[in-house]
Amino acid sequence: MNDVPLVLQRVQDAFGKVRREFHLGVGELQAAIDAVQGGFGLADSDALEQVLKSLWCHSVAEQMSWEKLWREIVVAWETQKEDFKDDRSQSDDKDDKTETDRGSEKRSEQKTSPKPQGRSVETPVTAGFSALPVQVPNLATAMDEFELRGMGPVTRRSMSYGWRSMRRLRADGPRDVVDIRLTVVRVAKTGIYVGPVMGHRRVNHMRLLLLIDQQGSMVPFHRLSRDLVETAREDANLERFDVFYFYNVPQEFLYRDEHLTEPIALAEVLGVIDDETSVVMVSDAGAARGRREKERILATMRFLRGVRSRTAAVGWLNPMPRERWDRSSAEILAEVLPMSVMDRDGFGQMVEKLMGQLF
Repeated sequence: MNDVPLVLQRVQDAFGKVRREFHLGVGELQAAIDAVQGGFGLADSDALEQVLKSLWCHSVAEQMSWEKLWREIVVAWETQKEDFKDDRSQSDDKDDKTETDRGSEKRSEQKTSPKPQGRSVETPVTAGFSALPVQVPNLATAMDEFELRGMGPVTRRSMSYGWRSMRRLRADGPRDVVDIRLTVVRVAKTGIYVGPVMGHRRVNHMRLLLLIDQQGSMVPFHRLSRDLVETAREDANLERFDVFYFYNVPQEFLYRDEHLTEPIALAEVLGVIDDETSVVMVSDAGAARGRREKERILATMRFLRGVRSRTAAVGWLNPMPRERWDRSSAEILAEVLPMSVMDRDGFGQMVEKLMGQLF
């Protein structure tokens, strides 16, 4: 069973049969594919079972259910294999008979048909049929092809408009703007126009810090998170923009990249926050899986206490609908910090709250 395409095909088949039972998502499927491509689970069905069980089962109850489902999956594979062998043997017998008949017909034709005179006529060669190699599609490429850029509960256009409205203007830029009011006042006083009065350009001193929950239950919302980062970086005229990532709860270290491979100390992140910085957290806060975890709530509250000691402009975007917050950690945290649904209305309300808290 060292055929990697065959093992990948079986991984997809097993995923389709157990994903509802174990609440699996794209992230779990991609993790299994990466493990197989890395050389794990290729020996036999038992080796593949151990890999998938370690990636997809997170409790004793799930492991017990897994064993039953896996036996059914293996039986189905063996049945398909036997059926394929029977069909192949029958097709081989038919091919043998056909070749025998063709050989006898050809010999009889050679005996009866006269040899043509003059220029020989070339007989076209008929191509034979053979099985094509099975190629498993690249799931990452397939998923990218079906991603609709900017389509979702909040579009990239709405994000761009929201970020552009975040302004903290002060007239302390270069002195290259005509001050019409002062120019008119000087002409009225002197009665002579000698030239325009130049004033300082108004500069946006707004600073934005995005803190994004990554991986786990946030995998389905990675596209939205990337849109938030890209629109803020490309369309918002900010004095400073920073983005850091975390997993479930901001701990002692955050990460500079979305793959969580470049850690940065939490103290260093808090050091970039001042009273002119708006902080936006993006996380489902446990609402995706409907869990209420005391440790997660307390750890998040400790982090928020440190952030709010430096700035009052703190908002939270939750990609899950509001009705899914009930009986989860999000329900408690929404009482501590203003939390908005990450749709068009919720995004606009979050921006308005941040501007109101700043001023």
